[in-house]
Amino acid sequence: MGVPIAIYTNMARAGEGLTKDLQPDYNVVKVALSKDEALADLPGVFSSGGAKALIIAGFVSDEDAAAVSSAVSAASGSARIVRLSREDLEGAGIKLPPPGTPMPTGPPPADAPRPDPAVFVKLYREKLAGLTTLEFQFTATNSVTVVFMDATSTDPMDMVFSNFVFREASCVS
Repeated sequence: MGVPIAIYTNMARAGEGLTKDLQPDYNVVKVALSKDEALADLPGVFSSGGAKALIIAGFVSDEDAAAVSSAVSAASGSARIVRLSREDLEGAGIKLPPPGTPMPTGPPPADAPRPDPAVFVKLYREKLAGLTTLEFQFTATNSVTVVFMDATSTDPMDMVFSNFVFREASCVS
């Protein structure tokens, strides 16, 4: 199972595409399609440990992105907030209007040229790199196996196992 993440976007198509294209390394547990939905649902998802990162995608205003980022960060100080910058997009060859040009508030017209969605997936994967799943397996012998899986790898052998034995409230590695 991939690293659990959430998405906040005002474009349903972006949420659907990222959910599909980030698998199997990332498991999208929630897609919020409005600021109100994001503020209502995402803090609970993050405070319960249900997600490790938030992708902000689409034509979300800076103000809305800041409000949702703040709410998620307050719920989980370790949450990674990921949003593509102008530099990220232009560096990937996506042509943007000049700085200061008002951004559209909704999806582009059906006949508008669209960047290849694979470019966005690649950029988000780069920003999510290094997130790992952490699983504990308890046994009756008071030992625990901690499994760290590199979310950027597709090889199941790329796991690091650390065995700890607990004795008298201390940890011996």
